[in-house]
Amino acid sequence: MKKSITCQILISVFFINSVIGQEKSQALNDYLQTIISCCNQELIIKKEKVSPNVVLELFQGKPYKDSTTNEAKREGGVSSLIYNEKDYNEMKKEYYDDANIEKEYFSKNIFWISDNFKCKKIYFVPNKDYLDLTISRLEQHLPILKVFSFSEPMYYSSKKHVVFAVSEGDSESFVNFENYLIIMKREKNKWIVINKTYPYNVYE
Repeated sequence: MKKSITCQILISVFFINSVIGQEKSQALNDYLQTIISCCNQELIIKKEKVSPNVVLELFQGKPYKDSTTNEAKREGGVSSLIYNEKDYNEMKKEYYDDANIEKEYFSKNIFWISDNFKCKKIYFVPNKDYLDLTISRLEQHLPILKVFSFSEPMYYSSKKHVVFAVSEGDSESFVNFENYLIIMKREKNKWIVINKTYPYNVYE
């Protein structure tokens, strides 16, 4: 009897995690479809996922205390219309990567796979190989492709929003990438962008 209950619990947990994973993947794919022309377009995605710590830092901005009032404030980060300290702390508690003590941009041993994306013409490239790939493509005069890095989407504000980091460039670029944060909410079975935040700058 106990074994049966345990199995049912494990199956339920697996099912819930699977649904959550599919929902977050849908958000990422819904966003990707807004910035590329079609799913037949070839892309390069860096294999490693961007660290959740990068997301948390971009989201909060730079906290400081006002020297006059001693009030806690933020420089940059997401709009004050979105930011809520309680919701942010809950997100940080859920997703902060304690193992990333060196503050690396990419998480260690956490990778994207083709099943995460609807677009199938994707080249997944380890970050350590990206420079060699770029040089090789330039030497062969191959078409210029869009290049992305993504973090795992993170739930925010009681799962009303998803948040993830994006690094965007092209196969001509070695280091000239645009880094930003995307915040989405679900409307009519589709995730839509409500905010795009750049490091220490907010565009509403």
